[in-house]
Amino acid sequence: MAEGNAPLIELLNVSLQYEENNLVVESLSLAIGLCEKVAIVGETGSGKSTLLRAMAGLESLSNGEIRFNDQHLEGPGEKLIPGHEAIGYLSQHFELPKFTRVEKILTDLYWISSEDASKIYEACKISHLLQRDTRSLSGGEKQRVFLAWLLTRSPQLLLLDEPFSNLDAMHKETIKAVIDNVVDDLGVTCVLVSHDPRDTLSWADRIIVLKNGQEIQSGSPEYLYQMPRGPYVAGLFGRFNRIITDRWSVNGIDVRKKRGDQIIVRPEQLKVSKSQVENSVKGKVLQRAYYGSFDDVEVQLEGETVIARTEVGAFNAGENVFVLLVL
Repeated sequence: MAEGNAPLIELLNVSLQYEENNLVVESLSLAIGLCEKVAIVGETGSGKSTLLRAMAGLESLSNGEIRFNDQHLEGPGEKLIPGHEAIGYLSQHFELPKFTRVEKILTDLYWISSEDASKIYEACKISHLLQRDTRSLSGGEKQRVFLAWLLTRSPQLLLLDEPFSNLDAMHKETIKAVIDNVVDDLGVTCVLVSHDPRDTLSWADRIIVLKNGQEIQSGSPEYLYQMPRGPYVAGLFGRFNRIITDRWSVNGIDVRKKRGDQIIVRPEQLKVSKSQVENSVKGKVLQRAYYGSFDDVEVQLEGETVIARTEVGAFNAGENVFVLLVL
């Protein structure tokens, strides 16, 4: 959240507990500002979805407080019908009415002007679906229709639970574009959780990493990818190496003196060549894995093995090579 901006929603020392001595979320504090795109990520069981439900006013807190628009957010034990009218929540298990036209679903319950409706339909990329029966929609189309239905309530905050799960690559990109439209064109703040953090790198302004209900690290996608706080965070966002720094230098600077005994580097931070260059380390290619637009090659160095990213077909198993660290 940008400094000086009042938070739209704020969590103050929040804990959530299902069973005795079993904290799902523990002493978590965070603030999310207007029109921010925030992703909450972590391994299965890290507390992501439970935390999102609490932010929607659908889970009772064991400790702490959630404030929305600087007002106490009531939980299910404090009001007859849980939830908040200005918070939209998209569950993983949403359902649309069957045998019903899309347009009827979107216009029956809440009245909105035709101009506002057009903005929502365009933002959610569903204008061409309005006359369709819900039974004929794909999973991704149903998701966008339900999202549009939530937006007819004019929420300030949108909470999305695993919106990329069970979608192919094309529909993932579509829903990312839709959420961008919702934030940029409709001025809605968005928080989502994902079990595959790599889906959030190109979308989020800020990513919060949870493990066992606690925040491990947070920051911009670039910061978390390049400077992860340990193997857990690094592994969430893709392949990585833990290298022993005493053999490496960058531009003549001893990496060990600058960064410690071991550091985490991504495969693309290791450059492989067939001829020796200054500060490079000699090794041998053990195997090559093809990924379409690049290869990952496994290189045996003296005392350690690393994964480096290269051009397709540039190196083959058995070749002697030199590896340069680029930070």
